Amino acid sequence: ELDLLKSLVLKTDENDGPKRVCIIHNSLSLLHRLKTVFGGDSPRLRGGYAQIPNTSIEIGLFLPAWSDCTSPQQENDGLMDPWLNVLTEDDLSRMLEAQSAINAWE
Repeated sequence: ELDLLKSLVLKTDENDGPKRVCIIHNSLSLLHRLKTVFGGDSPRLRGGYAQIPNTSIEIGLFLPAWSDCTSPQQENDGLMDPWLNVLTEDDLSRMLEAQSAINAWE
């Protein structure tokens, strides 16, 4: 699973221009492994996204608060980790609406 996500994210760098990739997953351990793969514990964050070194990709790692597998302790861990973002259903809805508006504009 980790290798698949890594290859999908890095494949986005093959096209021109900067990219912003969101990974939403209910496994806190997988998200922690991804942050190690994509830059370690010292990200340069901008709006919840970290730049992957030597690429044009910004990546955001999101823990879904609505998931039945997400415990309050995991949410707290996600809030305390600068790499991770805890995502509510409303946040996801706003992200998708914003992306739809951008796509319609183009």
